[in-house]
Amino acid sequence: MKKIIITIFLFVFNSYSQQNKDEHLFRLAQAIEQSQDILQARNLYIDLWSRNQSNYNYFDGVRRTSINLKDYDKAIEASFNWLKISPQDISTESSIGGIFYLAEKEKKSDSLWNAILQKNKDNEMSYRIVANTQLEYRLFDKAINTFKIGREKTNRPTLFAIELASYYSALMRFEETVKEYLIFLNEQNHQLEFIESRLAQLSLSKENLSAIRNVIKSETEKENTPTVFLRLKQWIELEAKDYQSALKTTLEINRRVSNKAEELHFLSNKVFTAGDFKTSAEFYLATKNSFPLYYRMEEIDFGLAKSLQNYFTSELTKETIESSFPEINLEKSKQFRFLIDSAITLYNRVKIEKPFSNFASQSVMEIAEIKEEHFFDIDEAIRLLDSLIRFSTSGAIYPEANYRLAKLTIKKNNLKKANDIYDFILKGFKTKADEEYKVKLKMAELYFYEMKFDTALWILNEISKEFSKDEANDAMILQNIISENYKVSPEALKLFSSARLFTLQNKNQNSIINLTQIIEQHKTAPLIDEAILLKSKLLLQNKNYSESISTLQYLLKNYPKSKFNEVANFYIGEILEFFIKDKNEAIKSYEEVITLNPNSVYADKSRKRIRILRNINL
Repeated sequence: MKKIIITIFLFVFNSYSQQNKDEHLFRLAQAIEQSQDILQARNLYIDLWSRNQSNYNYFDGVRRTSINLKDYDKAIEASFNWLKISPQDISTESSIGGIFYLAEKEKKSDSLWNAILQKNKDNEMSYRIVANTQLEYRLFDKAINTFKIGREKTNRPTLFAIELASYYSALMRFEETVKEYLIFLNEQNHQLEFIESRLAQLSLSKENLSAIRNVIKSETEKENTPTVFLRLKQWIELEAKDYQSALKTTLEINRRVSNKAEELHFLSNKVFTAGDFKTSAEFYLATKNSFPLYYRMEEIDFGLAKSLQNYFTSELTKETIESSFPEINLEKSKQFRFLIDSAITLYNRVKIEKPFSNFASQSVMEIAEIKEEHFFDIDEAIRLLDSLIRFSTSGAIYPEANYRLAKLTIKKNNLKKANDIYDFILKGFKTKADEEYKVKLKMAELYFYEMKFDTALWILNEISKEFSKDEANDAMILQNIISENYKVSPEALKLFSSARLFTLQNKNQNSIINLTQIIEQHKTAPLIDEAILLKSKLLLQNKNYSESISTLQYLLKNYPKSKFNEVANFYIGEILEFFIKDKNEAIKSYEEVITLNPNSVYADKSRKRIRILRNINL
């Protein structure tokens, strides 16, 4: 008995020792394979597999290294030997077809794959396995054919739609791609957004967008078109910015659904988000007139008002909107005054009819903005915001309303009240880190205006350490201005601080006086180029275009190593293009930007402007 126990122990011990040894050899083989000594690695895998025929990893090592050595016969032999042990392994059987293809024996590949499909004709997974193998070797047409056979054999005409769409799109066969997505969408109506996201990836170019749109249009012209297809058609028309066609499609959808106002409302919102405010205003108005009892009318009124307001602003700045300095055309302001008056009327209607809604609070904020920006009535804007903060029940409005109120009190030079407002926001939003850093940056700027530079630096230092925060970059810029000038040019820093405050208060002439004093009396101050740039912008706002350019040229001539020289050249180009209308000189200035730093962001912008200007000249 004792002898039997010892024998069993020795057997188990030897088995364990051999197993442990094989594990070490396997890791060694993997390391050798990674070091690209493929032949030596294969010999180790063969040795391991000979001792343990049921281990898939050992077999796979033999097959993989044989393929790498282009010893396809050995890889095929190993695969067939494995199938003797695991005859139901369709993946391995299918992979043999791929090896035949590598060995340039395409007929054998096709024969083997067909045999697999024939044996497993009712097994959906077998078609996927074979198609994936074919796709591995970029045999898209064969993979497509495999799925088509699968549809026929399983008698399921909608099977593999997503896979087929993906393969067709890789071959740029958009008609088949879209048709497959429609097959899928017809079965899975709730997957509309998924299909839209897939098609969005294909429609990045105008040509692709047009091709996809044509297919969808053709399919939706057939009888008994599902409503979800029309929604896809509406989406592609919105993508193409063909809003009138989208409106027609929406009206067609309306004939099929009960919530008709919702459909027009949805379309209006989409067009507004796309930035076509004139059209969105038309659509909101159409919704309002067609469905006067719509239960969300305050949203329609607000959307219409916001569209009119934004359209008014876009018309006033149309000629210079693409520049860094959009300029309001005062003549147009009179011409389009009715738009802003209509917007105010609509905002007031929302405020009266739905006084406790979020849209009512937003309406008050929009009226305050109009009063400030277009009527220059800061006192009325402050009164509106102050009333909103005190009486509104919409908590979501509080932070933004307070920020706007603080900005206006700074414009009125009431810095203490602004500080109290920021302190109120900070105490009210302690748990919101993003809000906390935003208000701290505002407080730091306020201390900068008050020339409390030590306090401003202390706050800015805290913010600038949080690199993930949006405010960190702005904090570092202001921090550098203060720290670089605080000791070496304190008087220049004070003048610059006052100039920035005057700018915020729309006292451009006072700001220009301070900046001129810096430029003339503090030529070596580290912030000199910041002062020159700001003066140029203010001269531009005052429509003194020639002096604005002269100021920028002064920077280029007297401070050739300034980090803002590239920006200065670009700004000169924009002033020449958009305000002075001298396209040839603008091109020269843009070319100078490209020469200074051909790989910069401003160089890319300059190339774009040059292309546009030369096309105009042609």
